[in-house]
Amino acid sequence: MGHPSVSDRLQIISETIQTHKDIREYLELLQKVLLAQLQIDETPNKGAKCDWKEQPFSSLVQKTLEAKKPMIHFLNPELFDVDILKAVFRDVLEIFISTYPEQKGLQTLLEQLDHGTVNLLRWFQAALSEEGESIIQWADKYEIESSLLFFLINAPLQPFIEELARRASSSFYDRWWQACCPICGRMPRIAHLRNRQRYLTCTYCGAEYRSDLFLCVNCENKDPYTLKYLQIEGRPEFQIDFCTKCKNYLKVIIDRTVPEPIPGFLADILTLTLDVQAKHADLIRHGTDY
Repeated sequence: MGHPSVSDRLQIISETIQTHKDIREYLELLQKVLLAQLQIDETPNKGAKCDWKEQPFSSLVQKTLEAKKPMIHFLNPELFDVDILKAVFRDVLEIFISTYPEQKGLQTLLEQLDHGTVNLLRWFQAALSEEGESIIQWADKYEIESSLLFFLINAPLQPFIEELARRASSSFYDRWWQACCPICGRMPRIAHLRNRQRYLTCTYCGAEYRSDLFLCVNCENKDPYTLKYLQIEGRPEFQIDFCTKCKNYLKVIIDRTVPEPIPGFLADILTLTLDVQAKHADLIRHGTDY
């Protein structure tokens, strides 16, 4: 469970670039972000100040299942080494400044970060608590897209949260039975059909957890008469599950018919053709990245 290590993902991306030149620009951007994250991923504590034994993982599991809230809600921001996270945040910010120089707000953010006027600890706390409104307000202040700021804030936290997903047992995931990710709280964009079971997959932390076959991950509709799917002509390994009530859709990979495994962290971008099909069918994907 969980994504491969950052170094393994870098290797996968290098190979994927050769076969998917149509999305080369995106893959190269992701490659740069992963290189920035590598400095955290290769540390024993993944950006935390202390050894994980000081905060037993079992207590996080128990709190998550009892409260039915994603695990990140029970992480204290003080757990993290802010200096290390800041270094990665700054590196990723510079990557986007060089990629999108027209985004002047990114340069302003960098300048204020270097002057010490950005409270990054508070920003990390907002990400862990899923305070979408706060992130939107900060994005408006710098005149950048909220989804981009959300990405920037979460990039330094990702190696640690991925480790949470790896440590969680299959029994934990089987007991979750909610649409959002039990680790990071994101709504799924990808699902797998395997042995007549549907598994929702988080493209951020790599968690994979069971779900009802008849469930809209957006509005929680469970009426089988209003939950449909689209088959993709010539692509038996894919289908699009959708809800006729809210028009939300979910991209589904049918494992037994997939010619070769699709890396979980790339599944969303490698299935862009399904998004095109969904758009033609007037379906909507409700985002969770503010």
